[in-house]
Amino acid sequence: MNEIPSIEDLLAGPLAGLTSLERDIFRARLELYWPDVLRPLRRLYGDRPDFDDCARRLLAIVAAGYAARPAELRLLDQRRQSQPDWFQQPDMLGYVAYADRFAGDLRGVAERIPYLTELGVTYLHLMPLLAPRQGPNDGGYAVADYRAVNPTLGTMVDLSDLAARLRAEGISLCIDLVCNHTAKEHEWARRAAAGDPTYQAYYLMYPDRTEPDAYERTLPEVFPDFAPGNFTHYPEFDRWVWTTFNEYQWDLNYANPAVLAEMLDIILYLANQGVEVLRLDAVAFMWKRLGTDSQNQPEAHFILQAWRALSRIAAPGLLLKAEAIVSPPKLIPYLGRGEATNKECELAYHNVFMVLLWSALAEGRVALLTRALQNMPPIPSGAAWITYVRCHDDIGWAVTDEDAAEVGLSGYGHRAFLSDFYSGRFPDAFARGATFQFNPKTNDRRISGSCASLAGLERALAGEDARAAEAAIRRILLVYNLIFAYGGIPLLYMGDELGLLNDAGYLDDPNLAGDNRWMHRPRMDWARAEARHDWWTVTGRIYRGLGEMLAARRDTAALHAQAGTFAVWTHNEAVFGLLRDSPRGRVLALANFSDRPQTVPGYRLHEMVFGGRQVDRLTGRQIDSAPGITLEGYEALWLTPEAELGKRTHAKALRGKDAKPKAVFLSSLRLCSLAPLRESLGEHHMNDAYVGGIEAGGTKFVCAVGTGPDDVRAEARFPTTTPDETIGRALAFFREQAGRYGPVAAVGIAAFGPLDPDPASPTFGRITSTPKPGWAGADVAGAIGRGLGAPVGFDTDVNIAGLGEWRWGAAQGLDTFIYLTIGTGIGGGGLVNGKLLHGLVHPEFGHIALPHDWAADPYKGRCPFHGDCLEGMASGPAIGERWGRPAYELPADHPAWELEAHYLALALQTFICTLSPQRIILGGGVMEQPQLFPLVRRKVQAYLNGYVQSPAILDNIDAYIVPPGLGNRAGVLGAIAQAQALL
Repeated sequence: MNEIPSIEDLLAGPLAGLTSLERDIFRARLELYWPDVLRPLRRLYGDRPDFDDCARRLLAIVAAGYAARPAELRLLDQRRQSQPDWFQQPDMLGYVAYADRFAGDLRGVAERIPYLTELGVTYLHLMPLLAPRQGPNDGGYAVADYRAVNPTLGTMVDLSDLAARLRAEGISLCIDLVCNHTAKEHEWARRAAAGDPTYQAYYLMYPDRTEPDAYERTLPEVFPDFAPGNFTHYPEFDRWVWTTFNEYQWDLNYANPAVLAEMLDIILYLANQGVEVLRLDAVAFMWKRLGTDSQNQPEAHFILQAWRALSRIAAPGLLLKAEAIVSPPKLIPYLGRGEATNKECELAYHNVFMVLLWSALAEGRVALLTRALQNMPPIPSGAAWITYVRCHDDIGWAVTDEDAAEVGLSGYGHRAFLSDFYSGRFPDAFARGATFQFNPKTNDRRISGSCASLAGLERALAGEDARAAEAAIRRILLVYNLIFAYGGIPLLYMGDELGLLNDAGYLDDPNLAGDNRWMHRPRMDWARAEARHDWWTVTGRIYRGLGEMLAARRDTAALHAQAGTFAVWTHNEAVFGLLRDSPRGRVLALANFSDRPQTVPGYRLHEMVFGGRQVDRLTGRQIDSAPGITLEGYEALWLTPEAELGKRTHAKALRGKDAKPKAVFLSSLRLCSLAPLRESLGEHHMNDAYVGGIEAGGTKFVCAVGTGPDDVRAEARFPTTTPDETIGRALAFFREQAGRYGPVAAVGIAAFGPLDPDPASPTFGRITSTPKPGWAGADVAGAIGRGLGAPVGFDTDVNIAGLGEWRWGAAQGLDTFIYLTIGTGIGGGGLVNGKLLHGLVHPEFGHIALPHDWAADPYKGRCPFHGDCLEGMASGPAIGERWGRPAYELPADHPAWELEAHYLALALQTFICTLSPQRIILGGGVMEQPQLFPLVRRKVQAYLNGYVQSPAILDNIDAYIVPPGLGNRAGVLGAIAQAQALL
C-alpha cells in the first residue's frame, strides 16, 4: 500500500452515517496524514507479507473512531487545528492530582473546578484512573480494563461528564494510558494464560530461560528492591513472561501489529470521551532488542509516530505526551527529530530540568544546570516541554557523566551526593526525603519526597525555625519560578501550592506501605486550602507567590513555547540565567540559588544586550543594570529592556483590567492602603499584634518591631542610600528580629514621596517622581512584601505619622486633623471625618502656591517642579540655600525665622479655611526651633484676622497648633499602627 487509500469501502461501513461534508473532512485529513502513517509503519512491519492488511485494519479503526466522535469534540478539533499552538501559549498551567486524593472521586473533582479556575489551571492531569487490578497495582499503572474507570472513582460516563465540564471552563483533561504493559488480570492476559496463541502473541512469553537469560545480561532493574529481574515464571501455563516493572504487569509485544492496532483503538475511544491529552506511560520500554537495555529503541519512536499520524485523522484535537524519563540525548527524540520533526509526541516531560533544579539547590551553584541545558538540542517548533518541580514518582538523578565532567564533577560522585543530601544523610542538609530503590550493583539511589519537604519546609517547621521556614518558602518559589519561565506547560503537583509536606500515613495501608513514593502523594488538605488567602501564613505565602508569578507569566508573550530557550552564563556561579528570545520579545530570567545576596555584573548584562534600564516583569520594578544587578537569597527576576516594553509597562499588565479574569490572586503589591482596609479609622479596630514599622525617609530609614510606644523591642536607623542597599538593610533587620521574636505579622511603611498609595494602581507601592537620585520608580512595598512574606501597608510618611499621633499621640480622640512635617521637604497628611486623606493621589501640602513678595524676598525657591511653592520656600534646604548656612546654625533672633513663620502661617491659613482641622500638628527638623511655634501661632491669628470664629484659634491656639506627641518617633510608630490595621 503506497498510495492514499480509497475510502469507498469505508462508506458502506464506519462512514455510512456521515454527511458528505463530514466524509470530505475525513478524506482531506487522510490525504494529509497518510504519508506520515506509512513511513513509521513500514519501518515497523514493512517486511511482513500481511502489511497491507495491517494498514487497512488501522484505517478501519481510524474511520470508526472518526465516525463515533461527538459533535462537540469535532468542533474542538476545528478550533485546535485553527490554532495549532494553543498548548504553547504562556497562559497554560497544568495541575496534577490523584482523583481520589484530590476530591474523593470524579464527581468530587467536578465540584472542585472553581478551585482550579482560581489557580488559573488550563490543563488537569488526573493520575491513573482506568480500572486497575485489585490489590497492589503500582499506583494504578497495572490496568485491567482500558475502557472502564476505576469503580471507586466512578464510571466512564462520569469521566465524559467531567471532561465536558472542564472543557467549558477552558481546562483540558489529561489521563494516563499505560502503553508498555497490562495487568495480568487484563482480558488479553487472561486469554494468554488460558493458552490462546493469538493472545500469547500479544505478550513476550518464553518456554524456558534461554532467551530471558540472554536479555538479562544487559537489562537494568527498575524496582530492584521489590521486583528484581525482568522475567517471571508462571507454572500454571509454564511460560516465562517479560515483566519489567512488577510480576503482575506483563509487557506487550509491539512486534505484533495487532497490539499497535488494539492500542490505537483504545486511544481513539478515550479521545471520544473528551480526553484531550494522553500521557503515554513507559513508552521508552515498548520495544525490546537483545544486547541492549531495551529502552529508547528506534521502533518505540516509530510506534509513537504512527499513533500520532493516525489519531490526527480521527481526532486532531488530541495531544500525545511521552512519559520518557531518560537522559538528555535520549529524551529529545520523543518530540521528533529529523524526518519525524513535528510528527511524534507534542509533549514530553523535561525531567532533566527538574533534576538539575534540585541539583543546583543542593550545591548552591549553577554550573551543571547551565552546562547540561546548553548541551540539549532545541525541540521542534510544534512541540512543547512539560516542566515540573515534582510529580507522583521518585526522582532519579538523570545527570550524565559527560555533563558532570564538563563542569569538573564526577557524575557517579555527584549522583551519590544528591541522594545523600535529599535523603537527609547530611546533618545540615535542609531536605527531608527518603531513599527509593537502592541498587547495590550501581549505587543508584532515587529519592522520594514532596516539594516542600525536599526544599526544607518540613525540617524548618519541626524545629520552629522561622528563618529556615523563610528560606524554604523562597526555595519553593524559586524552582517554580523557573519552570514558569522555561516555556511549554508548567505543572503544579497537587498540594505544592499549599506547601504540603511528606505524609507518613501511607504506612497504615498494607497495599501502599512497601512503596515510599506514597509519602509524597498525600490527600489534599482542604482545611489548609481554606487558609490560602491568609497572607502571613506559610500556606498563604506560597499560594500568593505562585499566583503572582503565574499572573506575570500570562502577560509575557516571550514565554510562548516556540520562543528560543537558552541557558546563559551570568559570571556568578550562584546565579542561573535563562534567556527567552523570539520575535515575541526577550526575557532574561535570573535566579539566585544561594541563600545570600549575589550580583550579576553590569558588563555581563551589557554583553547579553540587557544593559541600561530593565523592567522586572514579575513586579514591574525598574532596574538600572549598569552597576550590576544584585539578587537577594533565592530571589528571581524576569528582565525585559524598558525600551522594548513601550508605554505599556508590565506593572499595568500584571494588575490591570486585562489580567486573566478567571484567575484571582492576592498580591503582596496590593495589600495596603488603610482606607479600603478600615471603613472608618474613627472606629478603633486596630489590634496590638507584633508587627514591623518602617519610616522610609529621604535621608534615613527607621525600622522597628513591636506592638506600640511602650513595646518597641528593637529599632535600627541607617542612611537612605540606594534603593537596593537601603531596602536590603531593612530586610536584614526584620529577618534578624524574626530569629529572636518570630516573623512579624505585617509591616507598615511610612515613605517619602511622591508615591503611589492606591492599591488599584499599577504603580502601587512605589516612589514615583521624586528628585532623589535612584529612587524614582523604586518598588519599596513590593520588595519588603516579597522579602518578608507578610502583608505590607504603604502610605506617605506624613499620613502615617498622623496615624501614629491619632493612635497614641497629640490627635487622640479627633476625627479631623492635619499633620505637617517641615524638614528636608514639606509634606502633610491626616484624617478628615475619620479617614486618612486620599484622592486622585496622596495630598501634597508642601506644593501649594504661596503669595510671593519678590521685593521683600528675591529668593526664587528650590523646588525642581514649582520653584517657589511652600516646600521650595520653607523647607530646611531652602532656608540653608537662601541664608548660606544650615538652618540649625542660625541663631533664634535671625530674620530667617520671621520669614519661615510667615510662609508656614500662610499655608496653615489655607489649610484651616479648606479642611477645617480640629488640630494642626507640626513636626520635622525645622520645627525643632523653639522660637518657631510662637511665631507661627501669632501670624496665623493675624492672617485669619478673626474670620474663623473658633475658640481653638482665638483663645487657645497654643493647644491648636502643636508639636507631635510622639516626637520624632511619630513616623515609625505610625507605621506600626498601620501594620496593625491590616490584621
